[in-house]
Amino acid sequence: MKSNVSFAQASNATFSCLHIAIALATLATLTGCSGVKGSTASKPATPSPQAPGAPFFSPAPGSYNAVQSVSISDGNNAASIFYTTDGSVPSSASNSYSTPISVSSSTTLRAIAVEDSQVSPVTTGSYNVSLPVSKIAFVTQPGDSTAGTPVQPVVKVELLDGNGNQATGANSTVTVALQQNGENVPLAGTTSAAANSGLATFSGLVVSNAGTGYTLEASVAGLPGVESASFTVIPQLPSERAAESDSFVDSIGVQTHASYINTAYGNWNQVVAALKSLGVRHVRDGLPVSSTYVSNFQQLAAAGIRCTCGFALPNSLTGAQISSFVQQVKSVEALEAPNECDASSNCGGGGTTGVANVDAFLPILDAASSLTSLPVVGPSFELQLGYASAGNIASRMNYNNLHVYFGGRNPGSTGWGEVDPQGNSYGSLAWWIDQGNLDAPGTPDMVTETGYMAFPSATQAGTIPESVEASYIPRTLLLTFAQGIKRTFIYELVDETTTTGYGLLANDFSTKPAFTSLKNMISTLEDPGAAFTPGSLTYTVTGNTNTMRHVLLEKRDGSYWLVLWLEQSSYDSSNNVPIAVTPQNVTLSIGLGLKFGDLTQFDTTGNATPSSFSTSGYTMPLTISDQVSIVQIVPR
Repeated sequence: MKSNVSFAQASNATFSCLHIAIALATLATLTGCSGVKGSTASKPATPSPQAPGAPFFSPAPGSYNAVQSVSISDGNNAASIFYTTDGSVPSSASNSYSTPISVSSSTTLRAIAVEDSQVSPVTTGSYNVSLPVSKIAFVTQPGDSTAGTPVQPVVKVELLDGNGNQATGANSTVTVALQQNGENVPLAGTTSAAANSGLATFSGLVVSNAGTGYTLEASVAGLPGVESASFTVIPQLPSERAAESDSFVDSIGVQTHASYINTAYGNWNQVVAALKSLGVRHVRDGLPVSSTYVSNFQQLAAAGIRCTCGFALPNSLTGAQISSFVQQVKSVEALEAPNECDASSNCGGGGTTGVANVDAFLPILDAASSLTSLPVVGPSFELQLGYASAGNIASRMNYNNLHVYFGGRNPGSTGWGEVDPQGNSYGSLAWWIDQGNLDAPGTPDMVTETGYMAFPSATQAGTIPESVEASYIPRTLLLTFAQGIKRTFIYELVDETTTTGYGLLANDFSTKPAFTSLKNMISTLEDPGAAFTPGSLTYTVTGNTNTMRHVLLEKRDGSYWLVLWLEQSSYDSSNNVPIAVTPQNVTLSIGLGLKFGDLTQFDTTGNATPSSFSTSGYTMPLTISDQVSIVQIVPR
């Protein structure tokens, strides 16, 4: 029996192992099946990992009018979930899901489940959440504007939900009203607009009256109103075309006398140094027709200073000889006909004889001009007789030539002598311009001489104190420039002797106030560079402007420079007594996009003091005197 039991057990064991081998052929060799002598089988293989199922969202994607708390699940919670909220494809580097996601605006959720490095398909769900409008706000505020024109920029008001997001589904009507310092005032244009995707636009709002402290009040039924930022409305102002600032500086010249070696001009190195210090680029002098003074003019050329060079009569020069000296000198920019041939015994006789002699010399200058390509400045005359007797010689010149002296009077003087057919009195700038139209009608002018005899204390009729000259010299240059005169030469740089008085510098080269004021004006307004087309400035000056004069300039950086002064006499040169000039109060108003820069005010010593304005507004009170003031106006 013992052996039968053992056999039965062995047989049962053998039967079990055979079934296992058949069912699992890929498993490793079975052991423990002792009833099958020498039998073997493969071990069972590990199953391939299965990708987890795609995650799902709860609540389901769709449209809602409240904030949603979205849960993400993979069904058995065994996988890790990663998601994005910007519509991009998620990866294991994306946001890891752990708690429900708050969705308060329209959002596209995308999620994956990751388990044992296996990634599920991407699940995408779009939630369109439209929260109710809870408030409104100005998205584009009104800016400073001009009365009677649409407010700029175009005003926009947005409707916002509880999260502060634009309610793109809202189309409520928004209404705007105008207040000034808290009081309701009229507002023209379309003041109500239906929102489009939560945004209301107001493109034609018009404020009729200039003023400050304006605000807009926006409202929507059932919501709190909202107030805009404060803005200013300026009046409509005229505009004026400016001139290039540097073109004014380039219009300034000064007389020198290189051949006066027995005067202060004998120290030519100091002359050149003074010219460079002053900042002028042009001198008037005689063309050296011998080698003696050629080096002097070459020094000018090296300093960037050019000469309008003249001639004396009688002479035997030819056009070719003039051309040769021009080439040697290197600094000549214009050829000037002989000087004041109608005066005294000038040009071989003065009067009509002198006029005839200069007329005979003009063809020689014309020949020299052709050889050198230099312009010709016509002859100057002292009296109306000279201009009248010369006849029409416009074809012989590029510029007419005026010598304008005011006899100690202010440069805006209306004159004191005979009246010409145009109604202008002898001595006035207008009278001299009229004379130039006698011998060369329509030809542009140069003033090759103008100036004053000035002393520390004036005692002689026709002279003025140096403190008065400090105002008159800059104003002379500004007035001639305003008249379109190409260039004006001040007579002269330095006093030839201790008693001449015409110099901007004393005989020992010490500075007079006029030199200082001219130097400061040049340094303030110079702006060298390529020519450009100036723009227009929107502005006005109101108040007591009866005798106020101005010149408007622009620099290449877009800044404007408004030069203001009272054109009044401050000295009676006939009786040598001062005349009080009462300063005038005015208001300067400027247009949109502009602000005030610096104010530079000149005084009787020639000093110029700059100061900054204390306002950011569009109006500025000013006190104007007979001394020049320069207002800088820059882009805002």
